[in-house]
Amino acid sequence: MKNFETAYQTNQTKHPAKWLQKEIILNDEQCHALLASLPHSIFLDSGVDESKGRFNIISGSPLFTHTINKAELSHTPNLVKPSNIHESLNYEQQEIPSIFSDLPFTAGLIGYSSYEYGALSIIEAPQLMEESKLPLLYIGEYTWSYIHDKKQKRGYLTYSPRCPLDLRDKIENIISDTHEKNATYKHKQQTNKPNWQKTISYQRYSEAFEQIQSYIIAGDCYQVNLTQRFEADFDDPSLPLYFHLREKVDTPYSAFISFSDDQQLLSFSPEQFIGIKNKEINTKPIKGTAQNTNKAEAPQKLQESTKNQAENLMIVDLLRNDLSKVCELGSVKVEKLFELETFKNVHHLISHIKGRLRKDINELDAFFACFPGGSITGAPKIRSMEIINELEGSGRDAYCGSIFYLNGNGNFDSNILIRTIVHSGNKLHCWGGGGIVHDSNCKEEYLESLTKVSNLTGISE
Repeated sequence: MKNFETAYQTNQTKHPAKWLQKEIILNDEQCHALLASLPHSIFLDSGVDESKGRFNIISGSPLFTHTINKAELSHTPNLVKPSNIHESLNYEQQEIPSIFSDLPFTAGLIGYSSYEYGALSIIEAPQLMEESKLPLLYIGEYTWSYIHDKKQKRGYLTYSPRCPLDLRDKIENIISDTHEKNATYKHKQQTNKPNWQKTISYQRYSEAFEQIQSYIIAGDCYQVNLTQRFEADFDDPSLPLYFHLREKVDTPYSAFISFSDDQQLLSFSPEQFIGIKNKEINTKPIKGTAQNTNKAEAPQKLQESTKNQAENLMIVDLLRNDLSKVCELGSVKVEKLFELETFKNVHHLISHIKGRLRKDINELDAFFACFPGGSITGAPKIRSMEIINELEGSGRDAYCGSIFYLNGNGNFDSNILIRTIVHSGNKLHCWGGGGIVHDSNCKEEYLESLTKVSNLTGISE
């Protein structure tokens, strides 16, 4: 183990204190101990395969949190700040110290927005999922981080000037105690396998499918993302379940968030939503899916599918329009179109759109202006969301929302919460869906929605 300490002077004069950074590689037990021991712990997980993602990020015990539960805003602690949540976050963003670093995150804001929070500002009377007690919106200021650089095989433990000394001591003690005891934590033990059940029948799905076809023919929409939900009883801690599933799924925008002992979010998302670095904004929508059957012709067949290309292009156009609202005139470009990416159970078509953020727009403003992502709504966005609200029969909760971080230097990244499990009380909830267009086949779309989450739920038909 190599250790060194480097003090960084903050580049903001109102934070004269120094940064502390230690180079250290934490083992699995130490990472698990941090996640299990600290409140509001977060694991931003780029997966096991370093070719798909380079950095893993762990943090916990935020200095403050902003939480909206069913449209009720609370601040902890009760700071004197603007009452409007976005104004408050903009204020906090200005308060975050920064250092010049090549790491994606050292300290800053980490948050989660449910799909329902986005729907509240776009459509009238969106359904809220009563079975889940997860917040609509959660954001905290995280004053420390552990970063594992898988490519360079190096790790960095960083404390910002705003990190309380007692929290630093607690983190160091957790790491040293776990190392000295050579503890084997529960993530290496076999977790009980959830018995997943469908919550809607194929008949009900097909009725919603046919209604969408009617709306498409009438000209209301071009594409609607239709989702079904699965659930399972589960009384165990969900952190061991997360570590068990990440080996099976392995996606670059995965995440684990603990809101409380019985409220957690487990995401195995392959999809980036909004990424921003040096005012360059990127989005990489996924549209177009085929099961990974290990047959050589399957990827080429997907890439040449006119239906899947049309699905993808509709969402590319929608996101170009969304980015244009926050970008400099003429800067929004499509970098890649219909690029094939293969994951353990599926192939996907992914496109890449980028632009230059306007000087009067900050990172959080850009995120919320584009949220929720067009790849999980349909086109046009507002009408598609109204149809989703009408036909799905239940709120989406975390599903199709986003987890995001904002570093002190302005680096921002976020995912789209697909392939995601909500652990609320003694229940697990998971969703699978896909885009419905004019030439979609009901049975094929239904099976695709099962395939996308089959390595999470075990349901394939």
